[in-house]
Amino acid sequence: MLQGEDVPEEELFTVLSAQQSLIVGSPETCREKLSTYADLGIDRLMCLHQIGSIPDEAVDTSIRLIGELIPEFDR
Repeated sequence: MLQGEDVPEEELFTVLSAQQSLIVGSPETCREKLSTYADLGIDRLMCLHQIGSIPDEAVDTSIRLIGELIPEFDR
């Protein structure tokens, strides 16, 4: 994908979900992963939303959704 190849969304999701260093998925999945990191004492998050040819609307949605989750972890 980073080299400009088209990657089916299902394949991309499967690969990214398996990476423990990435938080990808539904709001509930992201909440669970964020909780795991918070329980370890991690208190910083760096987000990369724009990858490849993801449409601007999808990026905006992703930013809004993570913004809704972050206050839950303000300890």
